[in-house]
Amino acid sequence: MNTNTNVSDCLELMRKLVEYRQQKALHHQLMKAADCSMLGIDAIVMLYHCAKVSVGDVLEVGAYIGEATIAMAMGVRDSATEKKIISIERGCCVDHPRVGTKDSFKDLMKNLKRFGFLDQVTLINGCSFDPNTIAMVRQMPMSVAISTPLATDLPIAAGS
Repeated sequence: MNTNTNVSDCLELMRKLVEYRQQKALHHQLMKAADCSMLGIDAIVMLYHCAKVSVGDVLEVGAYIGEATIAMAMGVRDSATEKKIISIERGCCVDHPRVGTKDSFKDLMKNLKRFGFLDQVTLINGCSFDPNTIAMVRQMPMSVAISTPLATDLPIAAGS
């Protein structure tokens, strides 16, 4: 590993993330996604970037109510390349003062529809360790696997 290359890559990533935040329309959209999230805006911007620059499809384990999914869908949209987002959410009830839900899968679909991405995301209502879910995911090529903070069923990994 070349340290100079690593430093250069890190600085370029930081520059790109700052650039996204300075694009007012994009930053406003990402802030709206962050409103329904336990993730901070920096994590949302990073997920946007990862989806935008990935060379293949994206797998998300633990979509919860869609905050990260929406940010990644924005990144895929802005990449101008054909990619899919596959999101696994088992559905749960969470008592949280700001982003609680009685049915996370139902709220995930509602939020994706509200942001206009319901048709662009393949949703799997199940656990990542369920054999049927694993079989479905293995049929889909992907290059990036994302696990969000509430994902408690993590055994699936890209290419496994």
